[in-house]
Amino acid sequence: MILIDLLTGTIFSLSIAIYTEVTCHYVANREIVKLFTYFHDCYFFRGGALLKDQNMHNYITKNLPKLEAELLKLDNLFEKEHGKRIKIHGKTIQSIIEDSRAEAKEKRSAKIKAKVNSKFM
Repeated sequence: MILIDLLTGTIFSLSIAIYTEVTCHYVANREIVKLFTYFHDCYFFRGGALLKDQNMHNYITKNLPKLEAELLKLDNLFEKEHGKRIKIHGKTIQSIIEDSRAEAKEKRSAKIKAKVNSKFM
């Protein structure tokens, strides 16, 4: 019985020492722990917002040309029926689509240039 009490007291004192050491380490490195939990949530939590954003991005990238083609078809049908094109803020749908394609192309080329410049610096 004395041996069990001695072992229990020893284990209890060791657990208190480990707890205080872990707590001190956590307090000293709080920013690192926050970063780790942030990255863990972003990259390893499969039901998280990052995965949903990636899935939505992939869906839009895949279906955008189909949507643009459908919009142009509808615009042409509207023009045949009513004799004029649909305008949004004074721009036709076709010009809006062309502008968005040009803007996306510029963004991609700027991103590629930034990667190339960062590799060589």
